[in-house]
Amino acid sequence: MESRTVARSKEEWIQRTGGFPLKAVLFAQLRTIPKPSRTTPRAVVVDIETEPIDREFTYATTARDRIRQAPAPSIACAYSTDTRKYTYYRADQFGDLLRLLRRAPQVVSYNGERFDFFVMAKTLNIGITRLKIRQSTDLYRIIVEQTGERVSQNNLSVVNLGETKHTAGNRIPNLEPSAIKTACKSDVNQLYRLYKLYSCGRLRVPLISLTRKHYNQLPFRGICPICKDAASIVEMPYDTSQMTEGQLAEYLAGTFGTIRCTTCNTWFEQRM
Repeated sequence: MESRTVARSKEEWIQRTGGFPLKAVLFAQLRTIPKPSRTTPRAVVVDIETEPIDREFTYATTARDRIRQAPAPSIACAYSTDTRKYTYYRADQFGDLLRLLRRAPQVVSYNGERFDFFVMAKTLNIGITRLKIRQSTDLYRIIVEQTGERVSQNNLSVVNLGETKHTAGNRIPNLEPSAIKTACKSDVNQLYRLYKLYSCGRLRVPLISLTRKHYNQLPFRGICPICKDAASIVEMPYDTSQMTEGQLAEYLAGTFGTIRCTTCNTWFEQRM
């Protein structure tokens, strides 16, 4: 059992998290997505990392406006089940990327139909219908249709793969190019594994989702620094009956306390 010290008041922890790991909330209600009626093992899985997304794109209502407001791409990564290789594409290589996607029996994405495809259309200066992708399997859209819930790939990966995304999306625009490539490849790899679970009827969807705000409110932004698990830290209660009045006052004020990761059993001492 290891111990670390972290400045975090007991009162703040209870107010923000309720004193239990948010992972318990994430796993509280799950729904398994039905296996698709038709499946094919052949696919190209794609993800595009971009510059920060403007508010205008988020609230655009027409295809023309979404193309006009789409952010500039940083890098795209695609995985082909035929070649079993990952390939990267700069903005000036998106013509090659589109040719790959057009040849694919199936293009797998996560919110690609509402985001990545518009980034491609803007970069190539074409309308969205001119992408002419043969078959799109957008897991985000499928989940919304089946459950009515808008679930992040991060939460979907925690539930099904036991891991978070490699890098939070809001951090990516500030990274070095090599780090952006690594994050993009990781997203594609996760998405391919999630797609395989969907193909065999084993993809589980959390009906109570956690937002980035929830993770940020947890100690260490929701990721245990030892085992790297997500939202797994709980407060360990003290036996206040054995405390002096002074100790009790300090404890209630959050001067000291202990939290623990429920996954790796590391204990963290809180000191103000």
